[in-house]
Amino acid sequence: GLRVAIRPYILKTRTDILFHNAGFLSYFGKYDDRPSPYFQNRLLICDYYTRNPRVFRVCFHPSDWMVFGWAEDVRRYYDNLPLMTDREALCFKSRGKKPAVFTNYICRYTPEQHIFLNFLRQYQKVDCDCYYDCTPELIRQTERAFAECFVVLEYGKQLDITFSKYDPNRYLEKHTLVSHWQWRALYEQYCGKALSIRWAFYRTRALLMQTVAYVRKAMILMLDRLGIKETVTMVLRNSGRRRGSE
Repeated sequence: GLRVAIRPYILKTRTDILFHNAGFLSYFGKYDDRPSPYFQNRLLICDYYTRNPRVFRVCFHPSDWMVFGWAEDVRRYYDNLPLMTDREALCFKSRGKKPAVFTNYICRYTPEQHIFLNFLRQYQKVDCDCYYDCTPELIRQTERAFAECFVVLEYGKQLDITFSKYDPNRYLEKHTLVSHWQWRALYEQYCGKALSIRWAFYRTRALLMQTVAYVRKAMILMLDRLGIKETVTMVLRNSGRRRGSE
């Protein structure tokens, strides 16, 4: 699809996402006074599920719900990337792993990481061993890459869309994501020249949210072991739908 598109811009999205207006376009090019080293203009993406590596402890995980940008930039991001090999896809079937997020996950990387890491590795060295590899240096690299590659827009705010498949916050994950103001903190820290107050708030909030994320993770693990995680998910999903219809 990317190769046959003939217009100057591309919006790559899911078929179960509804766009209510095009207001998000006002953010395209807004923060490119400090140019991206990778793209003509930074790509617009959603906060779900752009993971905050300081909170969720997963690096290089930008959202894949939607990507908007110049056609040549979107192609550069997605095209000519290798497919995940069988060895990578089945990595943790034969390799032990420490307790981490996505306890039942067997791939070496998530799909979002596979795409982003393969893109970045065309330009720089990134020593990220697997999906839960999270060191201070990898956190710094992730934050810089987010600041230089994307503009993160918030679901229901800067990005007026509806995800019709399920309630995006069904696992109470909003606090684990990079919001728009947090992305601006990254932009000011890694692409700016002056000290940023947002950066101080960003780091302070991340410390606080680590505890919240730990409690959330423990609860999900408990529900999974009790075999009722999907039941609770369905209850929360139906509750969200009822609230939305009122």
